[in-house]
Amino acid sequence: MDLNLIVIIAYLIGIVGFGLFMNIYVKKAEDYFVGGRAFNHWVVAGSVIGTNVAAIYLVGPAGVAYNSGVPVLMIAWTGNMLAAFSAALFVPRLRRLRITTVPDILETRYNRVVRLLPVILWLFYYAFFTGNNLYALCLCLSTVLDWPVQKLIWTVGPLVVIYSGMAGLLGAAYSDIL
Repeated sequence: MDLNLIVIIAYLIGIVGFGLFMNIYVKKAEDYFVGGRAFNHWVVAGSVIGTNVAAIYLVGPAGVAYNSGVPVLMIAWTGNMLAAFSAALFVPRLRRLRITTVPDILETRYNRVVRLLPVILWLFYYAFFTGNNLYALCLCLSTVLDWPVQKLIWTVGPLVVIYSGMAGLLGAAYSDIL
């Protein structure tokens, strides 16, 4: 068996196992959706960096920088640092106000209708964004494993759904840090 395939299978088994393990800490909806409101600002900042330092953010800008000579990668990296700094600075203040999300801010400032508009738009955005990420991941894996992209989507996709469905934000935040 190819070493690349062994590493990828071990990673997928490990991440699903981690999701199942983190599921024991998910007791109610608040634990699933907002991590039980238990993250300190360093966990949030680490999760922001872990989420943003992904292949789609590093490989794409690196390719653009290589083709054009423009240091796009530096822009992506400094954006991540700014996001982590903002999370470390603002999360404690927002937590004291019991504000967790941007829609919470909008409802507090305006009303429930204004709160729902970006939620609906973000649902569409993230549906396409997540599909794009899964396709990009499987496209990269197909070159390493020499498997068809569609077969990889049907293999990796359900594992991502299981992992995400079991642990929610709690699992995502800690796996980002790991």
